[in-house]
Amino acid sequence: MLSCPVHEAPEIILILRAGPDAVAGAEVTISSTVTGQGVASQPRTSTVHIGHGADLVPAHDRTAVEADATGPVTPPVEFTNWGDEAADGFDLRLESNAPFGVDVPGCQPEAFGETVVTRCRVDERIRPGGHYEGTPYTFRMNGKVGDVALNYWVEPTGRPPGVPYDNTKASFDVHATGKTDADIAVEGSTAAGLVGEVASAVLTIRNLGPADATEAGTVYFESPAGTEITGYPQGCGPSSVALPLPNPNGEPVQQTTQCLAPILASGRSHSWNLSFRIVRAVSGGYGRVEYREPADLDAGNNTTVLTVQSAPGPVEAGTADPGSPLAWWRVAAAVVILISGAGLAVWGHRRAALLRRSTG
Repeated sequence: MLSCPVHEAPEIILILRAGPDAVAGAEVTISSTVTGQGVASQPRTSTVHIGHGADLVPAHDRTAVEADATGPVTPPVEFTNWGDEAADGFDLRLESNAPFGVDVPGCQPEAFGETVVTRCRVDERIRPGGHYEGTPYTFRMNGKVGDVALNYWVEPTGRPPGVPYDNTKASFDVHATGKTDADIAVEGSTAAGLVGEVASAVLTIRNLGPADATEAGTVYFESPAGTEITGYPQGCGPSSVALPLPNPNGEPVQQTTQCLAPILASGRSHSWNLSFRIVRAVSGGYGRVEYREPADLDAGNNTTVLTVQSAPGPVEAGTADPGSPLAWWRVAAAVVILISGAGLAVWGHRRAALLRRSTG
């Protein structure tokens, strides 16, 4: 009898091995009961079929592997044949949601949506009780940086149909570091308007190459000083990240937005069309922009600014900043109006005098 303490949402995996007196084709029933404080007893039964043949069992469920994003990775496959027959070769199935490559003769890549599957056949005889440890393949991370899980299954070549091998899965937890050969640059723009208007700006990222990007970075940008963003493009939203960039404007911390950047092929670009409502006039008001992706080839072109040149809108006379271009325009307009009015008055007096002469 076996007792196992469990927690919330328990999953207990039992690996059973048939003894030397077991008979192929026999069935064994395993009874289990889940009990707990305030929980009704939950009996369950499972049926185990006794088979025969090669039984390849990985030595480890998970193996941690350090790798370089641009170099080869050769984590070892390790398993033991716990069956009663030799395995005349074995099939290795590799699966991941990362864009990795595999170099080994006899491997065939397959794709299932975002999942990459590669099947490899290794011609090596593994006797009963025999142990295998080797690297029959080489992974290529293709510039992928970060943590990647590579799952693999190992099965005897030509296994009998319908015979399950549920204990043949294992995983490599690969942590890849380094720089890719993709250089993403970020480009800002300049807009202009009056207080109360909406100014349009464009934010662009561009892959300068030489390689295709393999990671989706994030763009963070501030609303230019004196403005508020009017809406978020697809893939963008408010952010609490404060940009650690110089802010000579002396402005308070501005509203920050983040956008998930697409994975760009070399030479391709992506732009976001942005709209900002001008709430107050700020001469040369701008917002800082930063693209973040740890594996980017050159971080020197990952920052820029979005600028909105703004001026006061229509206000009562005398309320504008006397140093602003708009205030000087109003003064000039007033002078023109006064001169024009004086001219009309002079012309009116002359016309009256001429009429008196002609009627006298």
